[in-house]
Amino acid sequence: DSPSCLAAHPAGEIQGLNKVPSEQLTGVRDPPSLNLYTGPMAGYTMIFLNQGDDALPFFQDQKVRQALLIGLDRRKIIEEVLHGQGLQADSPLIPGTWAHATDLPAVISNHEQARQLLNEAGWRYPVPQQPVREEGDVIEIRPTPVVGPGDVPIRVKDGVPISFTLYTNNNPLQVALARAVAAEWQDIGVQATVVPV
Repeated sequence: DSPSCLAAHPAGEIQGLNKVPSEQLTGVRDPPSLNLYTGPMAGYTMIFLNQGDDALPFFQDQKVRQALLIGLDRRKIIEEVLHGQGLQADSPLIPGTWAHATDLPAVISNHEQARQLLNEAGWRYPVPQQPVREEGDVIEIRPTPVVGPGDVPIRVKDGVPISFTLYTNNNPLQVALARAVAAEWQDIGVQATVVPV
């Protein structure tokens, strides 16, 4: 396995390694006796949205789907979770294959535009009015937003919160990617609960 290989190199038992996991990249970057080379692999991570489930009406809205896409800073996720060892895809077809369209526009992350799209689609932060205290004929009203776990505000439309489960396999790297995605979406008012299976 990779940890054994990393330990075997300084001992002189091996001369090289292949496919170093991203969490162990620092161990191969530092030794002067190792040269690190990177190359693209034919693989990618995708998010599939269940547009056929009536309990998830937000996925049927194009503006919401667009907001979810531009609400992700994929470059940041690649740098932080994959330690820079990934390429941002703007198509489900891998670059270098015959079917990849090289003229597709790049998808640029923009949280402010994502928030605007959600607002335009009617997904807003609700502010129910709740009386706090009464003094004579004066009632003080203080707004309280609808929040999810951790007191994170969630957008709502027609009483439905924009909240869903983001399933991933139990590979630690995929779980870390899913959690990074959920954190990005949380910033625009969307709650995705990561469940490894």
